[in-house]
This record gives sequence, structure tokens and C-alpha cells, in this order.
Amino acid sequence: MEDIKTNQDFNNEHPEHDENGLKEANLEVEVNSMEIKAIEKLVLYTYRVFGMSCANCVETVKNKLSFVDGVISVQVDLKKNEVKITSAQSIKIDKLKEALSKTGYTISEF
Repeated sequence: MEDIKTNQDFNNEHPEHDENGLKEANLEVEVNSMEIKAIEKLVLYTYRVFGMSCANCVETVKNKLSFVDGVISVQVDLKKNEVKITSAQSIKIDKLKEALSKTGYTISEF
């Protein structure tokens, strides 16, 4: 069985850390590692998006789709009129259409 160390023991052994025992950068790495471990399978969806003509359009589409439940990341390609959505769960296209419904952009499967 491992010895259990207290925060004080850790701080004594690692004086470069703050009073909580962590550097800010280390905390970020630890949080990101936990997120990656929690996701077992990622799903990548690719859809066609119509109505975009500029960088502002791209940002609007990206922002609206980012708020759909389950979406992890959104990449929008203006030249290809394409959006790639990464998710850890199944996302129905109706949810994506709803997110863009009041923007003037439409999304469809290839």
C-alpha cells in the first residue's frame, strides 16, 4: 500500500508549487487529461452549410453549433461550404438545423 502524503509533505518536496500544491499549467494539463479519459469514443460529422459568404458567417455558424448539446468542437470551411462537428454522442441533424434556424444559414447532409 502506498504512503499517503499530505499537502504539506508535497509542498515541502516541491517548493516551486503554490500553496495548493499545483502550478497553473499543471492544473490545466491534469484537467485536460481527465476530459480525454472520460471520452471513450468521438464521432465526427460532416455537413453541408448554405448561405455563408464571409468570415462573420463562419463565426456565426461556429458559435451557434457549438451550443448544441454534445458538441465538442466545430470547424467551418467557407470555401467548401462545409462544417465538421466532433461529438462524444449521437447528434441528430434536427438539433443542428434548430440551432441555425434564425440565422439564415441551412445545414444538410451530403
